[in-house]
Amino acid sequence: MKGICLNDPRTAACRAAIAFLLAITAMMSAQAVLSSCFSPSTSALANCAARICRSSGPGSSDQAGDEWPMFRGALDHAGSVTTTPVQGTGPTWSHTTGNSVSSSPAVAGGCVYIGSDDSNLYCLNATTGAQVWHYTTTTTAGYPVVSSPAVAGGFVYVGSYDDNVYCLNTTTGTQVWHYTMGSGTASSPAVAGGCVYVGSGDHKVYCLNAATGVFVWSYTTGISVWYSSPAVAGGRVYIGSDDGKVYCLSMILPSNNLVKMVPIEIAGAAGIVSTAIVIGWIVKRKRNHRPVESERPRETILRLEKEITKMWMVPSAPRYLRTRIDAGRVVLSWQKPASTFGSAITGYKVYRGVSPGDEALIATLGNVTMFTDAGAAIGQDSYYKVSAVNYPGEGALSDGVALNQPEPGPESEALESD
Repeated sequence: MKGICLNDPRTAACRAAIAFLLAITAMMSAQAVLSSCFSPSTSALANCAARICRSSGPGSSDQAGDEWPMFRGALDHAGSVTTTPVQGTGPTWSHTTGNSVSSSPAVAGGCVYIGSDDSNLYCLNATTGAQVWHYTTTTTAGYPVVSSPAVAGGFVYVGSYDDNVYCLNTTTGTQVWHYTMGSGTASSPAVAGGCVYVGSGDHKVYCLNAATGVFVWSYTTGISVWYSSPAVAGGRVYIGSDDGKVYCLSMILPSNNLVKMVPIEIAGAAGIVSTAIVIGWIVKRKRNHRPVESERPRETILRLEKEITKMWMVPSAPRYLRTRIDAGRVVLSWQKPASTFGSAITGYKVYRGVSPGDEALIATLGNVTMFTDAGAAIGQDSYYKVSAVNYPGEGALSDGVALNQPEPGPESEALESD
């Protein structure tokens, strides 16, 4: 694999090799790991999640002692703390930012961390209000930091309207990593088991490695997960979506890489933008400002786990992508992936750009292996890639091909569709 990935680790061949190694690793350790990953035991699930995201980085933003390290104080969003009240006649201090403040503060290690609509994350002395540092997410106006930060293991995590999730050093305010999602977010991260969980306006719930920012998995809901913030308890992640549903996902769900799990859904008359509170396995939310309680979620979870009997993988990349001009239009053709890993192809996605690396999605197709790009400008440079989709999700992108420059492949192998 070193030779395959040496020149460019982003190539489809490298990604396929990595996916293969991940699959082999998962299968070799399945007997040792799956018993805990699909166990009703909360401690077993939490341990399994920690093994998936294990790193030298932070493990959890959960509450410890008289602190408030994340949105609603703790991973289960219970919103309570044991503290000694301080008496006073007015504010002890205030600190002025460059715009309104919609973010909620996190308090840990003697510091207050809070976002502002001026696109900054601030670190203030909790006793005096003096600024320790501030970090500017973007210099472009109109991208506030509404997300509330989470603090874990010497790092602070926060989302932004600029499409990114940031990890900063709590002492210096320097960026450790950032991950770019498909949209901005006001969702507040939760850190558990070495992973960061956060919602996004691109309809997805993300799980990222807390130490490196590397993508672990995502789950796509019906509409935006812009405002709802994940609660974590019992080895599971609970979050709402604008599609009117509450989702319960396994912490170790690698839905876009290895395993696919169907969420528990609670249908609603309107979108859900509030935050889940998990108390004794009962998930409580507000819909239209009225409390809503799920029906026997633990039994549903146990039934769901019994239905998961095998590992499904996303398909490998489509093969032999080619382009040609026919009647003044660009026609693409390709061959199906070498492997679907036991889950049939349901469709393909076509991406186009003017050069390698800037491709954008232009078409979502059914199970076909040919596409006519009526929107392409003949005579101008175009660069294409294609991916395959099956039930677990979208697979790796194919090798890219430029207009009128087909990729080499066996001439004797006929084009085919599933």
